[in-house]
Amino acid sequence: MSLLTDILVWSSANLLLWQRDALRRLFQCQECQSQDFDDLYAMLKSARGLSDPQHRQPIPLAAEHLPVQSAGSDVVVLNGIRELKNVNRIADGEKLTFGPKGITIIYGGNGSGKSGYSRVLKRACRARDVLETVHADANDPQSSGKVPEARFDVTVGTVQKSLSWKRDSPAPEELSTIAVFDGRCAREYLDEQDVAYVPYGLDIVENLGQKVLPELLRRLNSEIESTNTDVTPFADLIGDTSVGKVIASLSATTNSELVKKLATLTKSETDRLDELEKTLTENDPKTKAKGLLLSAQRIDGLVSRIDSSLSYVDESATQ
Repeated sequence: MSLLTDILVWSSANLLLWQRDALRRLFQCQECQSQDFDDLYAMLKSARGLSDPQHRQPIPLAAEHLPVQSAGSDVVVLNGIRELKNVNRIADGEKLTFGPKGITIIYGGNGSGKSGYSRVLKRACRARDVLETVHADANDPQSSGKVPEARFDVTVGTVQKSLSWKRDSPAPEELSTIAVFDGRCAREYLDEQDVAYVPYGLDIVENLGQKVLPELLRRLNSEIESTNTDVTPFADLIGDTSVGKVIASLSATTNSELVKKLATLTKSETDRLDELEKTLTENDPKTKAKGLLLSAQRIDGLVSRIDSSLSYVDESATQ
């Protein structure tokens, strides 16, 4: 219990929102599927300013997503499940009763509903494998939109309680201390484990670091390698200037405000640009240039004559 709380606190303090969403998915489904990776990759890019056409938003791991929550110090005993509705092909209103002590054996042929009850138990209580979703009757054309639900009769200490459960809603807190184990859960304990037992929660963090993040990195590198970036249009701007230095060091961390500032012309710059464009549109630019050169030479000559005459009229000459 403490370990899961520590993981929740750690994720809130150290992980990005999309990473916390990945943790939530792992706690709920153990493994990320292709669609999960698509969602996480889109949210990763969205966090860096790359828009997502589907506008997917992360749902960070929170206390209600953890399969184990505090149920106090009293022992919780499961007495029965009843009032099932929209659970596979199990008739509405059916129930199962469990003995308060010993072993309760439930048997029946294929299709009798054993797995249906098991899925409800795994979703409402605590199980290592929660990949199986509880669905309504697939043969019912009106089943779309119907939400599976059930009531659990439990004894908490000496107090009897009736708890309501619905799919996709947080399970009652008291059910979190009831562990459900089946053949699918066994594979979660035995497959791909280097040691006999890994505390629940640590394997989730391990999956995040060794499976989810490497897959997202692979997708990112693949997209970068397949992106054909043509820098030819910026070739004339590269050089020992403010603009050239920014272009030469462009990266994901480049200050966008600096780029906007350098790309925006001041009024004096736009005036100079207008002047140059006007000059270049003259009918005979060579004649214009020759005239300007002669004007500059006349001005230089005038300056020279003024300087040579100044020695006769300055203060030292008149004293």
